[in-house]
Amino acid sequence: MQFINNYIICEDGLVVEVFYREMDPDYQKKPEFGKIMATTTYFVKKIGVTSVAQFGAVIGMIMGIIKGIIVALNIASSTAITTGVFWGVGSGIMTFAMNVVMGILFGFLGGAVIAFIYNLAPWGEKGGIKVELEAGH
Repeated sequence: MQFINNYIICEDGLVVEVFYREMDPDYQKKPEFGKIMATTTYFVKKIGVTSVAQFGAVIGMIMGIIKGIIVALNIASSTAITTGVFWGVGSGIMTFAMNVVMGILFGFLGGAVIAFIYNLAPWGEKGGIKVELEAGH
């Protein structure tokens, strides 16, 4: 067991944060164990292809909405000038919808490909994405 700053680190990786009593004149000698932080480091070796693909689809949808608004306003205004307001509004709506749909599609496919490639990699004992988890109260 090691005592570093305000933390006690046990052999099994358990980290305990130590709070001292501020009113006590001997507060540095008497630790008060108020909050236990069981932070443990894990390495992710495999990830769910579908869950990463769904996350990618959501990110792609958000990007598609942002891009769709910008591109649709440009397309709608230029089309309305040349062919009329009806065609301008229609092309703007279609452009926005296509940007959102393509963002979802490519986000889903991109997330699936990334997760699939990540799962193929031989990570060994200490490889992959490093995640620190803390026990909740």
